[in-house]
Amino acid sequence: MAQYSFKGDIIEGEAGEDFIIDYLCRGWGGQLLEKKKDYTWDFKIKFDSGLESTFELKTDVFCIPPRVLNGKHIAGRDTGNIFIEFTSWGKESGIKVTQADWFVYYFKYLNEIWFIKVEDLKKLIEENQFKIGIGGDPGSDSSGYLVPRKKFRDKFLVRTNI
Repeated sequence: MAQYSFKGDIIEGEAGEDFIIDYLCRGWGGQLLEKKKDYTWDFKIKFDSGLESTFELKTDVFCIPPRVLNGKHIAGRDTGNIFIEFTSWGKESGIKVTQADWFVYYFKYLNEIWFIKVEDLKKLIEENQFKIGIGGDPGSDSSGYLVPRKKFRDKFLVRTNI
């Protein structure tokens, strides 16, 4: 797995969070009620229907599609997986501790958003033998399930070309 710097992750993560909040508010008739900075969930949205939902968001800046830059073809970078963290710094984290209603994986450079209810994601993990990956900041030993995107795409609500 990739290793990033914590400061860079925070900047990208907060920008991704703002983007997804705006997407849900503009496109889905939502209104931001609250943002949090703890393990329970990242933000809460109230929709025009009256429904309130909480969201856990992960912004992926590792996956980059192939592209042409100044006439040169540049290879992309993509493991083909969604990394679902479950431990970090020796403690349970991510999917093991979230209290969110929805898990959202935002692939910034692929222009894709993948939504799944947390209960459905937990069931998916329970019913499959996903490989485990290690990533995160040096020393964090963050572990996560590697969910193959193509194979399990139908389990998610996927929005593309956003």
